[in-house]
Amino acid sequence: MRPRSKYIYTITCMHGIPTYAWPKDKWPKDTKEKNRLNRQRVFGWYSSLKKVQRAIDKDGEILHEHEFMLAVIEKVAQGTHGACDIPKEWWYEWKGDHENGKFVSIVKPKELDHTIGFGIG
Repeated sequence: MRPRSKYIYTITCMHGIPTYAWPKDKWPKDTKEKNRLNRQRVFGWYSSLKKVQRAIDKDGEILHEHEFMLAVIEKVAQGTHGACDIPKEWWYEWKGDHENGKFVSIVKPKELDHTIGFGIG
């Protein structure tokens, strides 16, 4: 009998669609601007989907940081290449201003269809 995998749920926030998902001719010429657009941060991990979704709802303005417009929760298995085990993601987009906005559920951006492992790499 195969041992049951253990999972964690990571929260990664990003400025927007990273430029690596853009057509190369659309990349900003300025390296500083490109780096700003590619900013992303893993805010942490949780042991259950319920806890991580509560964090998105409760701590949205902390995760937003006046900058991060997209958030993704990823279900990650333990072990090498754990993000590839069963790719499961929940995507969110920031709606509203910093004080009154919140992350709302969205469909994964089509530009990132072939990308996984944002939280683990």
